[in-house]
Amino acid sequence: MLFNKGQKITVLVFLGMFFALYFGCNTVSKEIKDLEKFRAENLKYLDIDREIHDSYRQLTTDQQVELENLNVDLESTLEDSLKITIYKELSSKWYSFKNPIVAGHYAEKVAELTNSEDSWSICGSTYYIGMMSADVENKKKFAFQKAVSAFDKGIELNPDNVDLKINKALCSVEMPPEENPMAGILQIMDLEKEYPNSYQVQLQLGRLGIRTKQWEKAIGRFEKVLSLEPRNVQAHCYLLEIYTELKNSEKIELHRKLCVR
Repeated sequence: MLFNKGQKITVLVFLGMFFALYFGCNTVSKEIKDLEKFRAENLKYLDIDREIHDSYRQLTTDQQVELENLNVDLESTLEDSLKITIYKELSSKWYSFKNPIVAGHYAEKVAELTNSEDSWSICGSTYYIGMMSADVENKKKFAFQKAVSAFDKGIELNPDNVDLKINKALCSVEMPPEENPMAGILQIMDLEKEYPNSYQVQLQLGRLGIRTKQWEKAIGRFEKVLSLEPRNVQAHCYLLEIYTELKNSEKIELHRKLCVR
């Protein structure tokens, strides 16, 4: 089959466009690829829709009715303010049903609509509780990823929120990466350099001292807390715990009076 000059030009243009599209053009943005990767990583740990479905079936009839009523209200509204209220109620209900991971899912819905550091903090804290209470590894990993992501989004909104940074670090303390088991502890120690006068950071370092039975180091941390916040009840209670372990009756009596929970 022979082509005239015009036909040859048309074919060459078509082939050029084909190869440019097929080999040369990246039609998917980096942001979309990153989002798809994040979703895939979470999905391999836990399908949250399946988790909600399976957990729902284990509830009592009255509990199911409560959720159904809320879901009906959710489906019938287009206003974000009402959706936020319903998502908060759904999160509260699931938390009361002792399922913090599903509660975290609905807290995340609230955070996505409000995009405030407080809502992301609540979302991350709820997932953190889910991570700590999960009885299977895939749920722990799912909740860990979600908690860290939520705290990161809160930190983006307020880079000086030390509580969010501490909570993010605590995720890695409780579930350290295999390749870096000290990651969470190192993050908190870095926070001490960044916030040397933060009593919250000192409290967490003191708690870590208790966990590792480094009593003197822990005492030093809690004493620094009290130098920054003399009426900090938590510090007195932790010191009471330490001195009870060390059987120091004088210190026990001192901190017992000040540990008013």
